[in-house]
Parts: sequence; structure tokens; C-alpha cells
Amino acid sequence: MKGNVLKQLREKEGLTQQQLADYIGKDRSLIAKIECEGASPSVDTAKAL
Repeated sequence: MKGNVLKQLREKEGLTQQQLADYIGKDRSLIAKIECEGASPSVDTAKAL
């Protein structure tokens, strides 16, 4: 999942990075890395997203 797609979907749902991170049980910095730096999430994280 590309970071810009994740950001668009997150914003469409009206969620902050922190809210999304809390929802999937991950750290906000991971969400930021995926969105801003294009980091690839693990399979488990991708499924949670």
C-alpha cells in the first residue's frame, strides 16, 4: 500500500495518524513512515490497515 493512498483513506475517514495507530495497535511513527517516507508495512500491519 502506497503511503499517499493510506493518507487519503485515513483522511477520508476523518482519522488522525494517532487514532489509526491506536486502532490497529501500532505506533504513530510507523503510520508517519508509511505515509511520508513510503516505508513498506509488514504483512500483519498491511492486513490491519
